[in-house]
Amino acid sequence: MQSKDEILVSEWLDECRMPATRNLYSRYIKAFRQWYKKPLAEFLALEPKEMRHTALCFQNEQVSSGSKSNTVRSMVTALGSFCSQNGKPLPLRGKRLRLQIDLDSHAFSNGDLSSMFDVANTQEKAILATFTSLGWEVSAILKLKRGRMNSLIAKARQDKAEYVYFQDQRDRKSTRLNSSH
Repeated sequence: MQSKDEILVSEWLDECRMPATRNLYSRYIKAFRQWYKKPLAEFLALEPKEMRHTALCFQNEQVSSGSKSNTVRSMVTALGSFCSQNGKPLPLRGKRLRLQIDLDSHAFSNGDLSSMFDVANTQEKAILATFTSLGWEVSAILKLKRGRMNSLIAKARQDKAEYVYFQDQRDRKSTRLNSSH
């Protein structure tokens, strides 16, 4: 039999569209539960100011323990999503960690990309080709409109084209403004 916490988490995760999001959010809420050491129902029962204080203490302790800022930001995002799903929005405006540029991730060489492309399925090849062609960071790619991309792909299929070509411009917050694809 599932506990009330397990039911709350399960219902929340069931509403996540992507399996990767469910997996990541599951890990993040588990980390919060381990830190909080009380049932999530008790956290949800707190007054908004207490919830905010608790979430910010969690955030700050995660940073102090050496977790990367972007990971901690994602953890707090997951917690906020969980709270909102349960009718208790988490008011963290202005207190969440800012996104940081990733300076220590692996820089892929052409050999790395070629090896990944060799073993990738069709969808994975399309993702790799898109990322390398655009040269944008992940957040900018995620802002591409799915409907627009689907229509470009459909047109390419109709025209029996091997590639999809489009011109686009990232928002002004990005460092590189113009790109052709």
